[in-house]
Amino acid sequence: GGIVGSSNGGDWEQFENVFNTIINCENYVTVSSSGNYCGGIAGFFKGDILNCCNKAEIQSSGNYVGGISGSIAGRIQNCYNKCNIKGTNIIGGISGDQTIGNTINCYSLGEVSGTTGGSIVGWEYEKIVNCYTKADTFTAADLGDAFKDVNDGYPVLKWE
Repeated sequence: GGIVGSSNGGDWEQFENVFNTIINCENYVTVSSSGNYCGGIAGFFKGDILNCCNKAEIQSSGNYVGGISGSIAGRIQNCYNKCNIKGTNIIGGISGDQTIGNTINCYSLGEVSGTTGGSIVGWEYEKIVNCYTKADTFTAADLGDAFKDVNDGYPVLKWE
């Protein structure tokens, strides 16, 4: 991941009650991997990712690849991805895989390439709420209080 590789070392049972949060982060560096779980903010994450953005390509020859998270057990809210996402299987503009939690108030502008992919989430078990792609027309007001409009561009997070 551009910020966090894994929030729990990959052992779900050992850290059953651990729940982390990433807030107000952005990634500007291309993230490349030959393995699974590759994301602009986090590769494999148990927790919430809030108010974050990815501004670089994410590419992997593995599975579970996303602009914000490769795979997450938690909520992704008020996040955006501006770049292309490439992987083998289970690829998403925001998250490759989301086992629990909703994706809320997000947008993705990049192309998603791989099998079992989605412009927002590649494989979701919960809900995608109020999310947009480059094909949609939307403003900061559509995304909620965390965003602001900028001249001649897409909304950005207020903290940026």
